[in-house]
Amino acid sequence: MVPLGKRLLAVDDDIEILSIIREVAAGVGYTVEVLAESANFETTYRRVKPDAITLDIMMPDVDGIEIIRWLTAIDSSASIIIISGGGRLFMNLGEKLAQAGGSLRTKQLVKPFEVQELRKALAAACQ
Repeated sequence: MVPLGKRLLAVDDDIEILSIIREVAAGVGYTVEVLAESANFETTYRRVKPDAITLDIMMPDVDGIEIIRWLTAIDSSASIIIISGGGRLFMNLGEKLAQAGGSLRTKQLVKPFEVQELRKALAAACQ
């Protein structure tokens, strides 16, 4: 179970995926904010101050790699669960960038993912 008061920012251009993430994350104790347009990420991040972020790496406006660059530049301490259905190349790049940038902890989930995988990743993100 996630400690009380933990916040998740879920970023994905797929509304169905956001719905699944919201339901699973709320079920393990997160307060959840969803964002379907990554162009609004920085503003939403500053408002929410998330402890964890689920991040689709391939999105039409601002991709997950750009978001990870920004998170490392501001020295974010949020855990990131990188999610993609587009292959491991970009996921691995995002993970390496996050780790090279400093304190970002990452986990990868490939779409379609099992709900149990997501639950386990969310629980581990705040430990």
